[in-house]
Amino acid sequence: MYIHKIMINNFRNFKEKVIEFNDGVNVIIGHNNAGKSNLLKALALVLDSQGTKRLNVYDFNKNVTLAELIEHPPQINISLVIKQSLNENLNSDDLVTVGNWLKKLDEPYEAVLTYDFFFLKKKQLVI
Repeated sequence: MYIHKIMINNFRNFKEKVIEFNDGVNVIIGHNNAGKSNLLKALALVLDSQGTKRLNVYDFNKNVTLAELIEHPPQINISLVIKQSLNENLNSDDLVTVGNWLKKLDEPYEAVLTYDFFFLKKKQLVI
């Protein structure tokens, strides 16, 4: 299995970004402040169960208008699409690893793992 795609919304320098990967080795290249480290941090938020999930003010995308903030509270969404590798056996442990997140079981199978961070609106609070 491999990470086929990552969709990042409102995280650091990514307002709305979809990055696709190929089966096999992928190389991340970019100039300074392009977002290479932010991409790795986004991957860690979804995949690293031992890492911190706590965010700070610098983790939110700064290209948000006041009108957008009034309409919707700040929110971060990161989703990974994991896909079956080309020569992967369906009896391998990989399928079991992502079994809880499967969206498509037909070959090639697909699983989606998601990290969502959002603030509740006052109307949504239950006291």
